[in-house]
Amino acid sequence: ESFSPDLKWQLLGDSLIDTRTDKETKLDGVTDKDLVDWLDSRWLVAVGEDAKDLSKTVIQVYGTDGKLRHQHLLQLSKADRERFEDQADYSLVWHLSRVPLEDKFVLSRLGGGNKEGKWPVGLLVDAGTGKATFWGEFGYSGMFFSPDGKWFVTALNRKNPETDKQENTLYVAPTNAPLKRKALAKATDVIVGDWLGGLASG
Repeated sequence: ESFSPDLKWQLLGDSLIDTRTDKETKLDGVTDKDLVDWLDSRWLVAVGEDAKDLSKTVIQVYGTDGKLRHQHLLQLSKADRERFEDQADYSLVWHLSRVPLEDKFVLSRLGGGNKEGKWPVGLLVDAGTGKATFWGEFGYSGMFFSPDGKWFVTALNRKNPETDKQENTLYVAPTNAPLKRKALAKATDVIVGDWLGGLASG
């Protein structure tokens, strides 16, 4: 279950509950195998269960009235598709992350893996068109955004696939350019991060 950012709606499976009246509304055409989450307080995004073939992955946008507003196939350039498939080959299960960018969200699958677990590799998807670009890796615990939404921190605790060495590093990156990340702090053991007063702390 999850609540809309304005807390006026609760998403419960394939249903929306109005927190002010307790009225329940079904999302038309959504099944229990679809991934559904909030895009913002007005719109929800549903992603079809087929993750084996990226070209068949369907992005659907719903209003709080439960009606399907539009849907698009996921669209990737050949280079971004190959990069994503190469790095996100561990699991075919989708995860959806809301980001503070208008009409966009991160769709990710797990890649790599070691004793600390797996880390997500994401695509930045435009909900209005279905067009996606490579977002990159982020920590298994997620992304933590600055109060103004312009920056995020994420912690990678893993064996780096390029160097084959253990990496416990806190990164910061612009929300609209996640691949331009910079290392903030390193640790000998697991590291975590969040925002405090607009600054990252680990």
